[in-house]
Amino acid sequence: MSEVYKNYLKSILNIELWKICTASASAPTFFPPDELPYNSEEYLPQIDGGVVANNPDLAAIAID
Repeated sequence: MSEVYKNYLKSILNIELWKICTASASAPTFFPPDELPYNSEEYLPQIDGGVVANNPDLAAIAID
């Protein structure tokens, strides 16, 4: 099995799980984007993953 994702940003390892869950469920139709820290100076807006890949199984099959 090949490695698909690797995290190179050590600064995001200390984000609380509830913040990650809230950010991943921020559907733009209903909620504003949630912002997670990128580094000590910047925050990046996060939106619902379903906007890009509503069925992640198909995305995984396409990568393989």
